[in-house]
This record gives sequence, C-alpha cells and structure tokens, in this order.
Amino acid sequence: MKYAVLLPLFFPLISDAQKDSSRNLLRDKELYKYEFCIYKEAKPGHVISNKQITIADTAVSVVKVQIMNGASPISYGTVAFTNKSDGKSSIVEADSMGISQMILPSGIYGVRFGCVGYSILTIDSLRLETGQLQEIKVCLGEVGGFVECEIQSKKQLTKKELFKKEQELTQKINGDADVKIRHHYLKRFYLYITDLKDWNLD
Repeated sequence: MKYAVLLPLFFPLISDAQKDSSRNLLRDKELYKYEFCIYKEAKPGHVISNKQITIADTAVSVVKVQIMNGASPISYGTVAFTNKSDGKSSIVEADSMGISQMILPSGIYGVRFGCVGYSILTIDSLRLETGQLQEIKVCLGEVGGFVECEIQSKKQLTKKELFKKEQELTQKINGDADVKIRHHYLKRFYLYITDLKDWNLD
C-alpha cells in the first residue's frame, strides 16, 4: 500500500496595519527632504499715541505707559526714563496688560521701551511738565532671526527649483511679496537629501 504524505504549507499572515506601515515606509523613502534656514526680518515699532492731560497743581509728572504688539498687550515689558539734565535713569516693569505708571520730576527725558523677543523702541526727547499726566501707548515690533523650514518633494529638485522655494519661503515668512533674497543675511542649509548621497549642490 502506498501512502501519500501531505505537508501543510504555512504562509505568514500580514495584517492590513502592517501593509499600510510598509507602504508608508516605502513612500517616505521616495520623498526628498530639504531643510532651509530663512532670515525673518525685524519689524520696527512705533508710537501709537502720546498726549498730556492736566491733573493737579503738583511739582511732579505722572507717566502712564501701555506696550502693545498690534492689538495685543505685551506682558512684563520694561520702560526706562533717563533724565537729560543729570543722566539719572528710572526703570519700571509693565503688568500682564502691558501697563506701567511712574511719578517723575518735570524735565526732558529719553525713553526706552523693550521686552524679550521684541525690537527696542526709543523716544529721544520727551518733555514732562509739572501737574501733567502723560499717557503713552507704543507698539513694539518682533525681533529678527532665523527660522528653520522643511519641505518634502516626490522628485529631486534642481538648484534653480531650490532657490525658487527659498524665495517663496522668505516671502511667506516676511509677509511681503516684494521682499528680495539677501545672501549676506540668508544662510541656506540643505541638511539632508534622502537617498541622494552623490548629489552635488555646487
């Protein structure tokens, strides 16, 4: 009597999640990744309002300041008053609403407004009169600096295409369609290019 032996065949079962993970891994390997370091231009500040109000017959002046960024107050900024006649300085910190108040002798002062992350704004000459309330509202601009950006592409980008992307990113970050690339400010970094070890940017 002859016997036929049937050996079971085992195939590994691959779940849908594993399939999706494999597809995503292959898709990621096909992407070319580029990183840029774009210079964000500093935005200058400006004085919104500066007015005097008579309050009383006193020998001093009261100065009330509010520091803003657009429509939002800047918390805990500083205001420095320097008396032009004797060079003495007085510094006050704003509260959470950007408001500060100080009593000063009458005279001519230089004023400096500042906060971490924002550009400095100065008033070269502010005359404070006795018995006056001086109300000042200022807007500080954001300080300049470099911003890191990453883009991904399904194809290898040429140097011309990379430069165009750099221009687009610079215009988007600075919010100005007419902004020009300034190579003495901008630093271009192409940190890694997936699976393109021999590609030369020069």
